[in-house]
Amino acid sequence: MSKDIKQFIRENEALFWGVKPDEKENISLNVLVETILNYGNEKKVRTLFDLIGVKTVAEIFFRQISGKRSNYHQRTKHFFRLYFKTEVSPKLCPVESGNHAQQSIHERFSREFVVCTANGIKIICQGGFGNDVPQI
Repeated sequence: MSKDIKQFIRENEALFWGVKPDEKENISLNVLVETILNYGNEKKVRTLFDLIGVKTVAEIFFRQISGKRSNYHQRTKHFFRLYFKTEVSPKLCPVESGNHAQQSIHERFSREFVVCTANGIKIICQGGFGNDVPQI
């Protein structure tokens, strides 16, 4: 694991409450992703994306939720399922603005979440992460 990832874990050690203090820097990427997506705020999630990549986080996330059970909060799982389906295969959506310019999810991440589905329906989710994300 890189120095940057270990530093990130140290800075956020309170989130890893279920891991013994002397084992925190040696956690797997699976534990890191699950913990940050479940308990981290927007800044922590963005840092995770910068450290290991959105695609890697998405692959781990989808592998973790594919089983019979997962440790993700229902709202967190719902939000990131929508987010990664859009972000990993970047599909730009027209955004309702004065000029109908197209913007990616990442550009609008902190204000609202926009998804284009296969049948063209737009889903908008206001808010941040965890318990702040409304169920759609």
